[in-house]
Amino acid sequence: MTFPISLVVSNLLVAALIAALALLVGRSGRRAVLAHLLWVAVFIKLVTPPIFRLPLLSIEPAWLPSLDLSLLLGSVWLLGFVSCLVRGVIRSLRFQRLLRREGIRDDEASAFVASLINPPSHSGSRQTSDTIHSWRRADHSSLLSQFRKHLPSLSVWESRAPARRGRPLRKEGEVEPMASRSRQTLDVLRVPLRLSPMLFGFPLRPVIVCPDPLWSRLTTTERHAFLAHETAHYRRRDHWVRWLEWLVTSAYWWFPGMQLARQQLERHEEACCDAWAVEHLDATPRQYAEALLKVVDFISEHAVGIPRIASGMRPTDSLEERLRLLMQRGREQHDSQTLSWFAGTACVALLAVHPMLRREPLSLADNNPAVTQQANPQHSAESSASLPAGSPQPLSLPNSDIPQGFWNQSPPPQWASFSLGPTGTRLVADVEGGIRIDGEQHPTLSFAMKDLQALVEIPSTKRLVIGNHEGNIQLWDLAAAAPVSLIGKHPACVTSLAYHESGGLVSADQAGAVIRWDLQSGQILARWAESDRPVQSVRYARDGQTMMILCGRWNDAASNQQTYLVHSRTLQTLDSWTLHDKVAVVLDSHADGWVSVDWSGTVRRLETSLPADTWPKELVSSLVLSQDSQPPWEPQ
Repeated sequence: MTFPISLVVSNLLVAALIAALALLVGRSGRRAVLAHLLWVAVFIKLVTPPIFRLPLLSIEPAWLPSLDLSLLLGSVWLLGFVSCLVRGVIRSLRFQRLLRREGIRDDEASAFVASLINPPSHSGSRQTSDTIHSWRRADHSSLLSQFRKHLPSLSVWESRAPARRGRPLRKEGEVEPMASRSRQTLDVLRVPLRLSPMLFGFPLRPVIVCPDPLWSRLTTTERHAFLAHETAHYRRRDHWVRWLEWLVTSAYWWFPGMQLARQQLERHEEACCDAWAVEHLDATPRQYAEALLKVVDFISEHAVGIPRIASGMRPTDSLEERLRLLMQRGREQHDSQTLSWFAGTACVALLAVHPMLRREPLSLADNNPAVTQQANPQHSAESSASLPAGSPQPLSLPNSDIPQGFWNQSPPPQWASFSLGPTGTRLVADVEGGIRIDGEQHPTLSFAMKDLQALVEIPSTKRLVIGNHEGNIQLWDLAAAAPVSLIGKHPACVTSLAYHESGGLVSADQAGAVIRWDLQSGQILARWAESDRPVQSVRYARDGQTMMILCGRWNDAASNQQTYLVHSRTLQTLDSWTLHDKVAVVLDSHADGWVSVDWSGTVRRLETSLPADTWPKELVSSLVLSQDSQPPWEPQ
């Protein structure tokens, strides 16, 4: 669950930045178009997959939920998401059936709306009209591609308004004839219900819905006013925005900030439609405002709820602001082109950014005492000598309890060496030269120890999977001497890798997590996180049905290590053991079952703790680094 949590948290943070920019731009209400676009961008960002990943966020492993809690939270979220979707679909279907049963098409009103959608063309204003029309058409369908092209020079409150595209209403009740070209149509349905006038866009073809009780109260000019308002919703493709809003709010039903986002989106949307309607009517702003007040007064008494996929008038807190902006249309201020460019550029940049969880990497030395001793064999003595007088001294243990092994001696320069699957390929690790992979059929690959924390071969492809201190898990091609894909990423340093044909690829990290990956897509198939201690190693059983996870630091004298037997596909824990020796790795032996191998090379049967054999010390380090380093003989 680390990746979904990272995706949700980062998307919320970036969406919050865009929302703050939208609040800043739209605080006065005068830049309604720009503010509305920014709020649409907020909804888009909440469901945008990662594009450019930046490791900016830091999180402690203890904050991540366990597997059981993650499954519970995922189930609760899925239940809420499906519930919101089903509820919205059911309400929309019911309203759709009601319109078919009760709705009556008004031909005169539909003709007026058609004249607004398809106005006559005039040569003097054709170029400007095409620019306005293309921008409005791109308002929501191609937000990112048109944002920077048209936004700096356009605003709903622009005082240098373009020439009007032939006002459709010349005299009350008189409509100009339509052009002979192909036209868009939008039906007006009247229903005998007390509800808000709305543009209803479910499932595909939108219609304008008008209540009969309101229609009878209004004059012709007032009817045209609210029809123009609903037509503006259609011209701006607000019914598409309703679908986006419905899906995003269903996915984030648990997040309280969605209510604010919806309110702000509606606030600027209504202001844009008011401006469009006044622009295309001969009615004065005062006449339009009076018609608006009559509609709000009507729906304030008692009204049927508006479906989620509908754009309708509501008595909101922004009504006073809408009226004020309507009455001040003669004194509007020009939008700042610099602000528009800045807001557009910042919004597009934020849409592409995806902050990722990161954790300070830990080195291979924390898992391998051979590396620690070779890198600084006098570290323990110097640390003790450097303690100030009177400070607590390190815990003194009896000699029999001190882990004995090659880290207490002067180790050989080479601490790992074993053959890999491709013919003539061998891995060699030493302190001075780092880690290198030599081969007859490919160039030599050299790695610093921090860049190769764990390694496993994929036999079917003859490629290697390598995990590093940054948590990256990469698929390497030996012939190309380069990584070919990034399978996935851990929030902490990778400590162990394992592969089996039946179980696939698994990886472990210093945060105590074990993840099973889909090798082709990089999808997380299962996750184990029942321990908050670092994972020392993870190894499959011979049949691939189970695996053993070893948790705990070898050099932590205050606590014992713990090993967990888990199912190889679901990663559900089947059994566990407490270990009293400083174990390096746990393996499945053909003769003795699961055995533990400590850093001195002693092999013990896991269930009885009885010694079974002794292996070379160099082999122990090799086994920790990779499962491909097989012991030369089975324990007896």
